[in-house]
Amino acid sequence: LKLIVDATGAGMAVHRNKIPEGLEIAERVLANPEAPRQAVDFAAFASGLSMPLIGRGHDFLPIASRCRAERKTTDGMVRIMVFYGEVLALAYTGRLELATQRANEYAEFSSAGQFAGWAIAKIMDGVAATHSGRFRDAILAIEQALAALNAESSLPWQLPGRLL
Repeated sequence: LKLIVDATGAGMAVHRNKIPEGLEIAERVLANPEAPRQAVDFAAFASGLSMPLIGRGHDFLPIASRCRAERKTTDGMVRIMVFYGEVLALAYTGRLELATQRANEYAEFSSAGQFAGWAIAKIMDGVAATHSGRFRDAILAIEQALAALNAESSLPWQLPGRLL
């Protein structure tokens, strides 16, 4: 339970712009072989939002691969945000075609009933399109994502799209 609480705290620290603190906690949780899946998810979430931004996108890719290998169709929004971190890491490290491919895979992965997951996948597509210079595609993807999120009243999930 302590690892789950620590990992959740890592995500909260990253959101409070205490990136070094949050990342230190997240990496400690991820390194623990006994960390339960929920702890790994929250630690990966914190790492995926912070590592690409501080120039450590390459370091996040193995974490994303670990989570991708364990994914299930019933995964919740935390896992979708880990995948968002992967697309960020790929885009920030110049692997633009793979970023686009992953965004498309995650759009297919989210079920029709998971509007927030689908919308985050569209934001991932917008990230990949922006970094690839495909601005019309980026605008279309972000507009669709924000429309879906507005319909769901999912204000916290709108942040990545609104920032982009």
